Amino acid sequence: MTGTSDWSAWTLDGYRALVRTAKERFYFATYDERPLEPHVLWRHDIDYSVHRALKLAEIEADEGVRTTHMFMLNIPFYNLLDYDLQVVARKIIALGHRAGLHFYVDTRRVEKWSEEELSARMEQDRTILSDLLEAPVDVVSYHDPTAGGLIDFNADTMSGMVNCYSARLQRDYEYCSDSNGHWRHRPIPEVLSDPAHDRLHVLTHPAWWADEAMAPRPRIEAALHEHSRWIMKEYDDHLARSGRENIRT
Repeated sequence: MTGTSDWSAWTLDGYRALVRTAKERFYFATYDERPLEPHVLWRHDIDYSVHRALKLAEIEADEGVRTTHMFMLNIPFYNLLDYDLQVVARKIIALGHRAGLHFYVDTRRVEKWSEEELSARMEQDRTILSDLLEAPVDVVSYHDPTAGGLIDFNADTMSGMVNCYSARLQRDYEYCSDSNGHWRHRPIPEVLSDPAHDRLHVLTHPAWWADEAMAPRPRIEAALHEHSRWIMKEYDDHLARSGRENIRT
């Protein structure tokens, strides 16, 4: 635990402040760049909400930086086969951000992946995601990297995509993350301000950054309720377009 109930930094305003702190010292690079100047590789693993990711993407675009948004195909919290979610995801890319694959499989059925099986599955998911987003997908990150032995696959590239868990990135970059919605390790703001580091690899998860301050679990609830409201709006709009009665009681 963090030992604090002050969640005031974990808001959209707090996220904007984080980006502003970062861009004072660092160039926001993409994974296919190798700049000599101080730079940060900044990615979002989208575990819960594409809508939350769009809000962060809009802040980033407004601040003049671009990041990499890692989308899943098969996760209980959202489904990119839903066309309307594809529209939201494409808005993120249209803002100038890059798309990546957040690779997730049901590892309960695979105790240990072989390189051949893993590469084939990744290539399949990459093709589907690229088609859905109408954008190139050149980066991959693992969801739950210790499951199924994924963390052992640390080559620079996997199935033609830059591997966020490569030995090179782990060796050459200072890494920090907002995992679980509290600072389990060194806080990102502290790392950003440390003059000892000039190459950073930052991982954030959009659902942790809420409209107002709250504890981690309520942030996830808020993100999921936001999705539910969006689905109900689609229901209401459909009936209105069809000229049908919307019976509420």
